[in-house]
Amino acid sequence: MCIAVWTLSHPSYALVLAANRDEHLDRPTVPAQFHNFGEHNEGSETEIGHILSGVDTRAGGTWFGVNRSGDVGLLTNITETPRKWTSSRGHLVSRFLLHSHAKDGSEDPLHDFIDVATSNEERYAGFNLVLFSPTKSDNPEDRISYKATLLTNHGGGGDIVSKSLDGLTANSLPSQTLDKRGTINLGCVSNGAENLSEWPKVKKARQSLQEILDEPHLSEEDLTERLFQLLQWEPPVKPEKPRDTILVAPIHIPRIGSNGLYATRLSSIILITHSGDVLFIERDIFIPGNAVDVSSVPKAPSSSQRVFRFRIQ
Repeated sequence: MCIAVWTLSHPSYALVLAANRDEHLDRPTVPAQFHNFGEHNEGSETEIGHILSGVDTRAGGTWFGVNRSGDVGLLTNITETPRKWTSSRGHLVSRFLLHSHAKDGSEDPLHDFIDVATSNEERYAGFNLVLFSPTKSDNPEDRISYKATLLTNHGGGGDIVSKSLDGLTANSLPSQTLDKRGTINLGCVSNGAENLSEWPKVKKARQSLQEILDEPHLSEEDLTERLFQLLQWEPPVKPEKPRDTILVAPIHIPRIGSNGLYATRLSSIILITHSGDVLFIERDIFIPGNAVDVSSVPKAPSSSQRVFRFRIQ
């Protein structure tokens, strides 16, 4: 039961994004690092990797990442009855990050990717995919801003459709609110196909991010810690469902090929300034492994994290 919350209207940052990855604890994963999803061009710059993300080693894709061009993709599954599908949702994120960085002479790689994704005949389990693409203004400061797009199939096997999240509406999926100028102030997405604004975790995430935005002059350190605190929220009463809490403590969700233990494994934050400086932090939460019951799953210390800085190329 993942969640991501973001704003495109912070005075100091073109993009502020915070996300939790909730997953079965025994699903093998590579921590965030620069890489190319197995692609290698000997003797070229790609040896250091153009993509910064973790990797789902079972399926080969990712749930969340950024490339050196500043494109960001995040994926949440739609909660539904499990079925076998021939295509992996995580490959949608990896394809976007690889495609948008390569560009291949395209004037609008985001539009090209959306065209391909919405016209192909592959069928996926239910998903929401939010894509963030940077644009540079024509003014002398060359400030970076972001546009956001949602791709979703509204549930397993559905047709993929796209929706711009830059319009003047607060009623579309994912949950959004508007600032005083009538533009999107913040957005939030989780594991549902609709009515996300009624989920307790989404309500709390939006409220907490708005409180953070009401203090626009926080230092980078204070901002990141406030975002991590947002991602740690649990209700005072033990939640009945994962949708009732932002941090999912270990629970048992049966799944074929898994011991069933499920929890928040990672919290991640991306801050991108208007000048193109990127801060990416991936913090461990509940430690993956082969624990046999919920009480034996250890929680990682806050120092167990990976920090990356780079400038958009």
